[in-house]
This record gives sequence, structure tokens and C-alpha cells, in this order.
Amino acid sequence: HQSLGHCNKEDIVKLEETVDGMKIKCRDDFICEPCILGKQTQTTSTILATRATRPLEFVSTDVCGPIEPVSSDGFRYLISFIDNYSGYVFLYFLKQKSDAAKALQKFLADVSPIGKVANLLNLVSTNTVTKLRSDNGGEYMGKQFKNILIDNKIRHEQSCPYSPHQNGLAERGWRTYLDMGRCLLINAGLEKEMWPYALMTAAYTRNRCYQQRTHQTPYYMLTGRKQNLDKMHLFGSICYSYQQNKSKLDPRSRRGIFVGYDKESPAYL
Repeated sequence: HQSLGHCNKEDIVKLEETVDGMKIKCRDDFICEPCILGKQTQTTSTILATRATRPLEFVSTDVCGPIEPVSSDGFRYLISFIDNYSGYVFLYFLKQKSDAAKALQKFLADVSPIGKVANLLNLVSTNTVTKLRSDNGGEYMGKQFKNILIDNKIRHEQSCPYSPHQNGLAERGWRTYLDMGRCLLINAGLEKEMWPYALMTAAYTRNRCYQQRTHQTPYYMLTGRKQNLDKMHLFGSICYSYQQNKSKLDPRSRRGIFVGYDKESPAYL
């Protein structure tokens, strides 16, 4: 085994039949420490994670960044909170990683009024977050972040170091949102500094797209209501906003560019 450059046992056994001058005297299994040290690879668990049985029971979170260039609003990072049950994503933008605690507070406030889907899905449940999974990033290990979880009786699960697959739902989502946001910016011809608006629109759109796993939209699975897409608009298109404070001869509207949907009110940006 050693004289053959630490070839694996199966190949050595087969080699005996194809060459001369070789005779295997012992075919017992053995452990070779140099092989372990030199060839070991990291494996991922093949056991399927248990899916949540109701909205907001289990939420995954991850931070992406720093993103260059810095946005027009001074943001460099973004954090996602993804509902395991519905696939609905909430995105928030951060100027620094330590702002993750504030984003968590905002997320919990945003989901608190979400209606139950028990009547539609025959579930006996509440709409409160009970478990949050993240990696071991410093933004999640801070005292303020942990205190918010404790105060809201939320269990915090961390994936093992160097094991991003254990938080795969959040990790995989970034490619979807970044790809869509990049396409929106390119199609609209807008500067890269507008990336928060593009990504916010991407998340808004994905939450209203068909999902193969649930055969529904994330919006419906989270709220129990069908979304009306009649008011969806093309990102980057020309729009005109009505001017409130104007004199008799001033223009009645102002020309602008549509860059998304306001999360705080039923309005456009």
C-alpha cells in the first residue's frame, strides 16, 4: 500500500491480476493514518431536515456582504430572515454588521400582525417565531441580539463551524435574490449604488412567485391570502408622482423612476 503511493485498497487488489511480480499475502482491512491525514474530505449530512409545520415556527437568517459599492443610502450589508414553512423572505439593509440586532427587532415587529392560516390549512398554531437558525457569525453572538431572542422566547440554533449546508435555506437564497437584483439593475440601466432597491424588489417579487415545493406562493403560505398582481410594475420604468405643495402655475406632477414598493405603507418608491 505505501510503496504504491497509498492507492486505495480496492485498486490494489484489482492491480494484482493485471501486472507481474506482485503477490498480496494479507487481504485483511487496515487503517492508514497518512491516508486519513492526506485524503480526508468534509461530508454533508444526507438526513433531510424536518420542515416546519406552521408559518414562522422556524426561521433561518444569514448576513451577506460587504457589498461594493456602498449603496446611495450608506448600506454595505443585508440580512435575510426566511420562514422555513412558507419560504417567505424578509430583507433588511445594514450599514454595519452590528446592526443585525436592530434588524431582528424590526423583523419581529413586521411579522407580529401577520394573520393566521389555520382556517385554510387546518393547522392549530400561532404566528410567533419559536426557533431561529443562524451561523456563528459575530453579529449573532452579541449580547443585544441574544437578549432579544431570550425576551421573545425564541430558541437560537447555530450551525457548526465551516458547515454552511446546515443553514442551507438562507445560504441558497442569496444566489436567487442577487441574480434577480443584478438583472433588474441591468435592465433598468441604473447605477450599482441602487442595489438595495433592486434586491428589495427582488424579494418582493419572489415572495409572490410560484414555489414548486408548496405549489403555492410564499405570500399565500404565510398569510393565507391570494396576492393581487394587478399593481406590479416594471423596475426602472418612468413614472410621474403627483405634487402636493404647488402654486397655480407649477407642474402637477414630477418625473421619476420606479424603484420598488414601500414596505411601510401601500405606496411606491
